[in-house]
Amino acid sequence: MTSDYNNKLQFASDNYSPACDSVLKKITAVSTGFAVSYGEDNWCHEARQQIQQFFETDCEVYFVFNGTAANALSLSTICQPYHGIITHPTSHIQVDESGAPEFFTHGSKIFCYGDNLKKFKAEDISKICHESHGVHSSKPNCFSFSQSTEVGLVYTPEEIKTLCQEAHSHGWKVHMDGARFFNAIAQQKVTPRELSWQGGVDVMSFGGTKNGSTMAEAIVFFNKELANEFGWRQKQTGQLYSKSRYQAAAWLGLLENEVWLQNAKNANAQAAYLAKGLRTIEGIELLYPVETNILFASMPEKTAKALLDDGWRFYDFPKIGAWRFVCSWCTKAEDVDRFLQDIRKNV
Repeated sequence: MTSDYNNKLQFASDNYSPACDSVLKKITAVSTGFAVSYGEDNWCHEARQQIQQFFETDCEVYFVFNGTAANALSLSTICQPYHGIITHPTSHIQVDESGAPEFFTHGSKIFCYGDNLKKFKAEDISKICHESHGVHSSKPNCFSFSQSTEVGLVYTPEEIKTLCQEAHSHGWKVHMDGARFFNAIAQQKVTPRELSWQGGVDVMSFGGTKNGSTMAEAIVFFNKELANEFGWRQKQTGQLYSKSRYQAAAWLGLLENEVWLQNAKNANAQAAYLAKGLRTIEGIELLYPVETNILFASMPEKTAKALLDDGWRFYDFPKIGAWRFVCSWCTKAEDVDRFLQDIRKNV
């Protein structure tokens, strides 16, 4: 494929991006000689320690292959088959995981509350309690939210505390989908602990793959009781990697020298730059504030078709009447300029 074709793919997803140099160099660096397997190598120990230092707390860390596994297995430690999971209508566990959370919890029901165009509020959580019919309904036991959200919005530390306090007041545990957690930190300019366990999060799906790494997904248990016997669950579900040093390297290459922050800042900045350009084009309307590396915009159907026919790639979200554009760690201003130029030509 040509370089031109590759560049036109980039606004579809941060998953389309390559791995950054520091990650690839770290993978090469660990690929020398022999090492023990299944997570017991020195690099895995180091990566787990670095994640603990990143969050400034003693937590349990398990590496998995992808975000779906991280979410579904996190929830499986919280929920029994008769339990309910409270989440947002746009959440990944509701929309994009092919029933994996229900499968690995052996039948827990997902309840969706909230507005597609807004973040969760405490009243959205408590609403389910007033609609429950005792043993005739699935018993809510978990509140799950995304940080940043599927539409790129970020919860503040104060908002997280309020949500977690409401959930805990009902005896529920709290799960955070942190596939784009790095982007949220870069936008908020706060510490990782303030956006996670300090606010009340019990377990987190922690993602690095979208931020310039390879296969860098982890489950972080801030409530260590939930991690009891998780090693067996990890193995049984095919998530225990034999040559685990390469998973560790994918994390170390991001965490060392705050490469993660450089990557996330660039992705966020390019999305803001793209949004600024889109606001100047008649017929284009942004649906949400642009807080991280994702933006949603409505545009004429003929414009979208012309861009897609020309090789540009981005996703349609018909439920909210918008197209999604995503910037990555390696998106450049000149890439954005070229995209904007083609949009202007086709409006």
